[in-house]
Amino acid sequence: MQSSEVAKRTSHSVRNSCAFGSGIFRLWRYGMIILVILVITSVGVFCGLLISIANLLLPKEPELLRMAEEIADILPGMNCGACGSPGCFAYAQKLAKDPSYINKHPCMTLMHDEEKLKKIEEKLGISVERVELKAFVRCSGSSKDLFEYSGISSCKAASLISMGQKICPYSCLGLGDCVEVCPYEAIKIDEERKIAVVDRERCIGCGLCASECPKGLIEIVPAKAFVSLACSYEARRNIAGRQRCDNGCIHCRRCYRVCPSNAISWDEKKDLPIIDHTKCTGCYKCVEVCPSHCIVKL
Repeated sequence: MQSSEVAKRTSHSVRNSCAFGSGIFRLWRYGMIILVILVITSVGVFCGLLISIANLLLPKEPELLRMAEEIADILPGMNCGACGSPGCFAYAQKLAKDPSYINKHPCMTLMHDEEKLKKIEEKLGISVERVELKAFVRCSGSSKDLFEYSGISSCKAASLISMGQKICPYSCLGLGDCVEVCPYEAIKIDEERKIAVVDRERCIGCGLCASECPKGLIEIVPAKAFVSLACSYEARRNIAGRQRCDNGCIHCRRCYRVCPSNAISWDEKKDLPIIDHTKCTGCYKCVEVCPSHCIVKL
């Protein structure tokens, strides 16, 4: 009798354990189903958001698309990306939606083709502001080499090694990345100073060289600018073994204090002067007082 009762209790315990295990399995299975549903729903919502964003940004009306195609036919077709768009058609799409965009983000290649400019004005129905810009390399090229660089002949590659082979870590490396991208052959390497030099007659200010420079040394300035800063040394004090050159900014602020038209402000973060070319009158007092001659006439 006792053994029979024990067998019954054991059988009952086994059935309870199986039922419990089966319940856990069902919960796990339902949990996985819910998880899959949530993942699929999330992917659907994300894709829907992408489609909505694309629908907002891209011309969706046939008329806008047709106009974008007509504008693209007038544009240079270089697909250089200097205007801030990935290509000429993307730029044309933005102009089709907002004609005033051309004055905020001008195509500098277009600015030098009066015939095409007039066609664009007729197509957009607005007056396009004529802008003339030039590139300027913010380096005097007086820094000597710290070591002999023998790697890939590219500024981007060289800058990965201790910010380059020059003693000044903010110096132009002179390996010609900017030269390679210039569509107008307006920039070359000065073999003596080993820095990039801009031919202002050829330069149209498209900004491709500025985008290519890994150190951000190339500045795009108005063609009628009077002065600019030929130095990019941001460190307040000399970095040990990586000091500025003889023509580097020493952060004395004399240019800032002497400017009669308040055209020079001071960048506290970079510890360098900022020249507002819209205020500069060309008195050249900043050039005269600069002890290291790093503010130069253009």
